[in-house]
Amino acid sequence: MFRTRKSAVGLVAALLIVPAAALTDKDKSDCEQVTNPALKVAACTRILGSANLTKDLQAFVHYHRGLGLLLQSKFDDAIVEFNEALRADPTNPRFYNSRGNAWKGKGELDIAIADYNDAIRLDPNFAFPYNGRASVLYSKGELDRAIGDFSEVIRLDPTLAAPHNNRSIVWRDKGEFDRALEDANEALRRDPKNPTIYANRGEIWRLKGDLDRALTDQDEAIRLDPLSPLPFLARGDTYRYKGEFNRALVDYDQALRVTPDYIPALVGRGLTFEKQGDLARARIEYEKALNSRSQFRGDIAGSAIETARARLAAFESGATQPVIPAAPSRVASPDSIPTPALTVPATVAAPVGQSRRIALVIGNAGYKNVGALLNPEHDARRSPRRCGRSALRP
Repeated sequence: MFRTRKSAVGLVAALLIVPAAALTDKDKSDCEQVTNPALKVAACTRILGSANLTKDLQAFVHYHRGLGLLLQSKFDDAIVEFNEALRADPTNPRFYNSRGNAWKGKGELDIAIADYNDAIRLDPNFAFPYNGRASVLYSKGELDRAIGDFSEVIRLDPTLAAPHNNRSIVWRDKGEFDRALEDANEALRRDPKNPTIYANRGEIWRLKGDLDRALTDQDEAIRLDPLSPLPFLARGDTYRYKGEFNRALVDYDQALRVTPDYIPALVGRGLTFEKQGDLARARIEYEKALNSRSQFRGDIAGSAIETARARLAAFESGATQPVIPAAPSRVASPDSIPTPALTVPATVAAPVGQSRRIALVIGNAGYKNVGALLNPEHDARRSPRRCGRSALRP
């Protein structure tokens, strides 16, 4: 298992140098745990209010409070904490890596890459920033470079499930479905109860045209984690693909109940209404997605936002919307699935800082359900909530 020199120093061990009267054992453990972010932030805040904290300890507590905020998708606040940690210790690669994750969550991809590069410069054997940089490269459409970084994570620690899952997503987007399935299967061998991996493998089966196998994997993902929006989103996409619009809407609605204002589910609802011919309701959903107050703009949310912009631009163009028949449960090849494209005005462009490919095909696909790009630190910490926003973990 890879570790950096500084990251091997635990918070609890560091806190031993502080007078016992100043802190409680519960605050120490609560600040370091990762399963309850709100509890983590509160405990770290109490510790920072204590007297006689050394500079190193201040750095670690700010770092852990930043992680708690990051786990809640409070990216701006998390960045403030990581800045404080780096002010106290500018040589810790883990601090740069986690700040990179926060910038990535905000959709500030170039700034995120700079932080990942600094983490790698400080410790070339620290695998996590390679994973973060790979996910940003994937979001920017640089798929071959992303595969190279995910492969480096696997080389540094071949026992991890996350990089296999992540690389499978990139192979899938390159259209190399067999290689994608091979990596997804490797990920499940290492982590057989991970709902995100089942959701992602289900998406691969969907793209291969085997909708029954897709639903089997997506059902398993929901069984393993019914409190994550991602499996409901993935299954909703498959139902929409099959033309089972009411069932698709039920799953999108459940994703929104689990995570209110979940941008990909709003776009999924819009695409479903569009396929049903209800363009007015589709427009409402796309506008909700664009006006969402959710801070998260990385990975799947970024792709969904681009699709919402493209679909609204298509409406404004006055182009005739194609009629797309429902796909069969199984087809001979992905090419045999009817997905006519819609031409949109040439003036449509991605916003600055977002170069992810815009999905212009509606009906059976509509936007890239990229799934959650996992962070390999999950494999070590075994956090039970590994779906939906798992790409953002430290």
